[in-house]
Amino acid sequence: MNKWDSLGFLDDLKGQIKPNIAQLYECEASTLIEMEEEKNKPEDSWFIYIVECSDNSYYTGITNDVPKRLLTHNSGKGAKYTRGRLPVALIWFKRVNGKSEASKLEYKIKKMTRKEKEKWMKMKK
Repeated sequence: MNKWDSLGFLDDLKGQIKPNIAQLYECEASTLIEMEEEKNKPEDSWFIYIVECSDNSYYTGITNDVPKRLLTHNSGKGAKYTRGRLPVALIWFKRVNGKSEASKLEYKIKKMTRKEKEKWMKMKK
């Protein structure tokens, strides 16, 4: 039994995601803590995020609650694109003001090639 089993952290997710998801959560812990702090920002705060799927492809989305959205993706209930490519790992996110701004940025990023996205993420850190 590993530490994740003993904590019951993944009880609701067993059988729905790949076994190495606990390792991804452990690696993302510091990022998720930072995002929890971001939740105290104004109500109109939205996030644009990019996850890397198990097949090394990228998925871009928007949300007002990144930790919850990651759990949704990794439980197999997220976007159709990610369902067959689990688990996903957060590789980049940015807070923006409002859903409209997030949607416009999402559209712009989704039109980029992988190389353009990687270059863009480096510039926007």
